[in-house]
Amino acid sequence: MGEINTIKKWDLKSNIWRDVKSEEEKKRALSIATYGTIRHTDDGELNYILIADGCRVENHVHSGQYINDRKAGIANVIKYFERKKENYKIELLLVDMDGPLVEESKLLASYVDHLANLSSTKTVNVVGFSKCGVMAFDMMKYLKNGFSSMKTRVYSVSSPYLGTVMASPLFLEREVRKVITAKIEYDELAEKIVTAVMGLYYRIMSNSHMDLDIAEKGGVPKQLEKNYDPFFLKNIFSEENLSSLNRVNLYKNVCTLIDENTLSAVIKSGNLGGIGLCILNDCLFDGKSDGMVLFSSQKSIESFLSDGENSSVVIHSTHSVLTTPVYAKELMDLVEENLGCNKEEIKSIQ
Repeated sequence: MGEINTIKKWDLKSNIWRDVKSEEEKKRALSIATYGTIRHTDDGELNYILIADGCRVENHVHSGQYINDRKAGIANVIKYFERKKENYKIELLLVDMDGPLVEESKLLASYVDHLANLSSTKTVNVVGFSKCGVMAFDMMKYLKNGFSSMKTRVYSVSSPYLGTVMASPLFLEREVRKVITAKIEYDELAEKIVTAVMGLYYRIMSNSHMDLDIAEKGGVPKQLEKNYDPFFLKNIFSEENLSSLNRVNLYKNVCTLIDENTLSAVIKSGNLGGIGLCILNDCLFDGKSDGMVLFSSQKSIESFLSDGENSSVVIHSTHSVLTTPVYAKELMDLVEENLGCNKEEIKSIQ
């Protein structure tokens, strides 16, 4: 079990971070779940594996205190590092329901700086998924600790740098209507189904920065624009962000793409969510995504990186990489093989 430690709650009215006021708010606040330390040596050095999966506490648990190892695929991460030789501390970052991603980036950077400053820390490995993959890239410019440049490795996984239709209510409704009307010949019935689907969508999503900040341009309804930062993605490839690559030991972009073998792999693992993502890939993305984000959106960063840094790793997985053991291993292999590398060694490997 992971113990959930609440950090802060974003207040949409005052636009500041504040302390959590109730048990209910704990389920929607920026939090970190910590799991037991995995020790294989007596030297005391720790490799932090900080997973940021882009979900809030209530997406995984009903309470705000503890979280099962199986949630977010953490059990697969723990199992992987239990078989390795060094010492590891697994942590899960859970994002605030309302917090602008740029503000969450700042707090993430301060936490990474804190970990890097500890004498017992050997490496800090930030693995950001989906919106948190973009956030992890944005986060690097806020790092202030010199130890961070030596100890920190950042992995952006399944990142919607150009946004995604799944976070763009106006565009998603358009695509849902296309799919439904192609199957249902009665307009009135089709419209009722579209309304029902979008109603469910609005109940699941945060209706705020957490989801809307990765919307495609023009995809946010006017009534939600006050809870949306159009500049987060617009400026994601700014010179400031690109130059911040020098503030960490390693940055790697990891793309996920469903191929002809993915469906059988997720079925074999009993991953119902993965099966659903395979269906969405065909219905909404013309088979060119991981079920949530277009492959082209994930790879768009390559045009802005210098030679030697512009080749993304591709894992033929659904958007939910860690929940399928074979894909979790493929990603953690990448993390583990870079634990002992310095910048010069990494460049020689690439």
